[in-house]
Amino acid sequence: MTNEQIRQSNKRILRYALIVSLCIMVLVGTSFLLILALERRYNGDLTPLMQDNPRAATILWILLSVAAITLIAFLVFLIRARRAWFRAMRQRRRIRRRKKREAKALSRGKKVRYSRKDRKDMEEERQEKLRRERFEAAVARKRGAMISEALKEKGIKTGPSHPADNELVSAGVAHRFPTLSAYDEAHPAFEMTVSDPGLTLRGMCEGFRQYAAGVKGLYYSPSDVASFLASLSASHTMILQGMSGTGKTSLPIAFGEFLGSPTVVVPVQPTWKERSDILGYFNEFTGRYSESEFLKALYEAGGGDSPRLIVLDEANIARVEYYFAEFLSLLELPERGKRRVSAAPSGMDGDPRRMRGGSMLLPPNVWFVMTANNDDSTFAFSDKVYDRASVIDLDRRAEPFEAAPRPGVRVGLPDLERLFDEACLRYGMTARDERRVARLDAFLRSAFGVSFGNRVYAQMRRYVPAYAACGLPPLEALDQLLARKVLRKLGSANPVLVRSRSGELLSLLAELFGEGGAPMCEASIRRIADNG
Repeated sequence: MTNEQIRQSNKRILRYALIVSLCIMVLVGTSFLLILALERRYNGDLTPLMQDNPRAATILWILLSVAAITLIAFLVFLIRARRAWFRAMRQRRRIRRRKKREAKALSRGKKVRYSRKDRKDMEEERQEKLRRERFEAAVARKRGAMISEALKEKGIKTGPSHPADNELVSAGVAHRFPTLSAYDEAHPAFEMTVSDPGLTLRGMCEGFRQYAAGVKGLYYSPSDVASFLASLSASHTMILQGMSGTGKTSLPIAFGEFLGSPTVVVPVQPTWKERSDILGYFNEFTGRYSESEFLKALYEAGGGDSPRLIVLDEANIARVEYYFAEFLSLLELPERGKRRVSAAPSGMDGDPRRMRGGSMLLPPNVWFVMTANNDDSTFAFSDKVYDRASVIDLDRRAEPFEAAPRPGVRVGLPDLERLFDEACLRYGMTARDERRVARLDAFLRSAFGVSFGNRVYAQMRRYVPAYAACGLPPLEALDQLLARKVLRKLGSANPVLVRSRSGELLSLLAELFGEGGAPMCEASIRRIADNG
């Protein structure tokens, strides 16, 4: 039982209690006044009344009996309501404890164990969600039928082959996605981006670094810029973490301006727990969708092929695993055509052009950038998020340098993906690098019970070549990725074991990469061992 259900149940109980109390008061008061009047009429002796008018006596006894029965029923009702209230409170506490256990298990990367009552509560929540979705779908269908009927009376054709967006507006019929429909009217055709000739990843890195410094007054090191661009090749989800004031939010904003494709910043709220918090929700009473900034940015991105960045600012101020879970799953689907974001239970006439059946395709040209401050007011990212996202640590600001203002570049998604694919062919990981990773994985697995799956391997084979194509050493990219995505897992291992065997791990790194050849990995191991 959800909190909303408990509140509605309490309101119903209070309403029924007030109605029954008023009825009892009326019955008892009427009976008391009647008996008092009769006693005064017959001087306190009702025997003559019983003898002279037996019908009145019968009515009197019936009133008294009804009042007594109603009073008893009310007492039984209060007892049962009290029991139901205590049962709802126990269930509410049980749900709260389950949520805490889930959050604790997710933060530690462990499996959540559910009791029989927990599974029963979860099934009730699922059934309630299904009932709510069916109700919304029924309301949407009814409203759609009413709108279609109204349009037919006006002689307006609707349907997949006859979009009714403009005609709906002229007919005075409200869109349920007003902002998305307005975007369709302003952008009737898909916007193709003509890429600048002769683009290379190295040229884009150097150009963006000069652009950020000369135009925006933002200074980033070549390594940070190369990491950012290589991360776009490895994953469509990125985590920018580090101290406040290092330019985590400014970096994707400046990069979007550099490409001529504005970046959208969505501030995350601490109360976000589910998909409706990030996408918005359909209001069945008004017949309109409460469109969030995130949904608007997604839909607008699908109107062209220019790379778009959506920044979830302060992403870990709420549980990313809760509100962003659907997108983490969709991005894992190998076929882009199956990555559909559901906004409404069903479709309606007059929906936006790219909305089919209440859902739209997740644009392939969108990257999600999550900025994160690691302090006491935020949640730790779970392994589920870390494994799927590229991770960049911005721990310090780069030194200022001289840079003249320069224009940005234009590149479409096909050409950007072509540059990433060419980098993989030209700077692919060597067999020696593969052996290094395999030996490190074998040691971590045997010594600490820590490993990484095929997803991290796949990202590695995309990240390292793109980083090398930016003009920086591929071994540096491998060091970054191992430190940020693999060795960080030691933080959840046994601290005593990590401290005792950290020397062996450092010796193995020196053997694989040479003395000082993997500085980020070495620093990560020492930091974890010292803090443990």
